[in-house]
Amino acid sequence: MSQLFEDYKVTQRKTIFFWVAASSPYNSIQIQIHLTAKIISKLFNVEIQVLHPNSVRIKRKLREISKAHEIIFWHYGGFDTYLNLLEKNKNVMFVYHNITPAKFFWTTEPLVAIRSLLGKIQLNLITKKHKWITMSEYNRKELNKFGFNNVLLCPNIISSSPIEPTAKSKDISLIFVGRISPNKNCLFLLEQVEKVANQLQLQINLTIVGSAKPGCKFGKKFSEKYVELTKHPNLRINWENDINEQMLNELYQQSWLYVSTSLHEGFGVPACESIANGTPALYLECGGQESVLRKIGMIPKNKEDLFYNEIIKIVLNEDKRQQLYKQQIEIVSKLISPEVDKQILEIYKQIIN
Repeated sequence: MSQLFEDYKVTQRKTIFFWVAASSPYNSIQIQIHLTAKIISKLFNVEIQVLHPNSVRIKRKLREISKAHEIIFWHYGGFDTYLNLLEKNKNVMFVYHNITPAKFFWTTEPLVAIRSLLGKIQLNLITKKHKWITMSEYNRKELNKFGFNNVLLCPNIISSSPIEPTAKSKDISLIFVGRISPNKNCLFLLEQVEKVANQLQLQINLTIVGSAKPGCKFGKKFSEKYVELTKHPNLRINWENDINEQMLNELYQQSWLYVSTSLHEGFGVPACESIANGTPALYLECGGQESVLRKIGMIPKNKEDLFYNEIIKIVLNEDKRQQLYKQQIEIVSKLISPEVDKQILEIYKQIIN
């Protein structure tokens, strides 16, 4: 460890708590918490405890933390019924992961829409004196709208692949990773890739990695379109919903282009993961993604109907694809450890002392 990091190690080992409302280890916030916790534990010589609703005697534990004013990083990604147990703790540091607007869910997932609205109401009620950490300039502006002006910016961590690079597929290969939900605009993506296959009359491989919530109307429509496209003569489509990290990295690496027509992203981790694995990203204007990638690879919303045409331009031009990758990896490389450690140090040393 460099002397820079040694200088900021606490003299006595203490415990820092992280809270997340989701208990699944595959939850995107959980994944980021564990990546962050690993680096913070190393930098500051502290023990990290991750708490969630299924933790043993969790309400009692949260009350004890609040009473003792111990440091806890409250990762906020939506309405949270446990919040009232800790908000008065002066050492609570909120970490904002973005709330997807309710407008995307009213017709297909009304309960999700209601939860989104409750999250926005809850944000309005949180005392404005609290500090926040968030991952993108887009998220910071969102918090500013709620009256939170003491907002620190610390990016999400992009994990590097431990496997040897996989060769690109012989045929044109596209990949998308994310939930099958209205805000991800996955049906539109299928339609755009179908246009690519129709126009080029070449073999196109499309891999979708993600799942829909059980009973989701949008998921049903997506599934129907997926079945229809499996019969397309020039389109080989593969839909995965349960793969490990190594398999995902291999899929990223063998693909030619990451494609996303998502309408709302707070950061856009999958696109950055793809870039970290050697595959550039093309994405629709969606908020957080372009604030992270500085609009490199972005298609404006007012040109969304030409998304398929941009795919064609990139996959048919190796030089254009490599240029896009070089511009994007210059940004993403700073989100991978050990480069990102320096950014984490500068933010968290203001809180952990």
